[in-house]
Amino acid sequence: MNMMRVWGGGVYESDLFYQLADEYGIMIWQDFMFACELSPATPEFLDSVKTEVIQQVRRLQHHPSIAIWAGNNENELFIAVWWHDRPEYYPNYRKLYVDTIGKVLSVEDKTRPYVSSSPSNGLESITENYTAKDPQDKRYGDVHWYNDNSSLWDWTTYPSTKFASEYGFQSYPSIETLLEGFAESDLTFPLTPAVQHHQHKGSYEDALILQHICIDFQLSETSIEGRNR
Repeated sequence: MNMMRVWGGGVYESDLFYQLADEYGIMIWQDFMFACELSPATPEFLDSVKTEVIQQVRRLQHHPSIAIWAGNNENELFIAVWWHDRPEYYPNYRKLYVDTIGKVLSVEDKTRPYVSSSPSNGLESITENYTAKDPQDKRYGDVHWYNDNSSLWDWTTYPSTKFASEYGFQSYPSIETLLEGFAESDLTFPLTPAVQHHQHKGSYEDALILQHICIDFQLSETSIEGRNR
């Protein structure tokens, strides 16, 4: 793996992050910080976004690790799936991601490609005025893929796509990190209440992780009983 994606639902990373990516030859897919929602398209908001994008591009563009800019995470997909019957959303979407962010990048950084969303059909999405009917079309652009009930070590379960920019499965931190906040006796299956309290995706996620561990490793009967509870 030689690329990392800075996700649009997170933060712009520190200078050190990009310096290390430069040093180790890791390419960065850089989202702007918009994800899973539709933002307003008022002049005041768009001016604020323009300022943000200019600041971040000027801060980051000298890093050779930056490979591509992306306008948002899954907002084109959300329009296609959830809001396709809301025609008023389409022009506002383009005002933000095409007419504002895209226009700033066309001036501030002409050396890198820009995709208005992820996933997106890339150049093919442009032919549909940046809002494709199926932004997850495996023939174009990038795809987000999840199938938590499959064997995730089995590569044949993954789709054949041009580029998979988001996929995966929740993982616990390293033992060294966990021991900074928990006693060693907490780090067993079945999970103790102290550990379960920090699982913000719901208790089913811990059970799912254990289910996948059992696919590849033999666990004690005590651990399996804890999963079943």
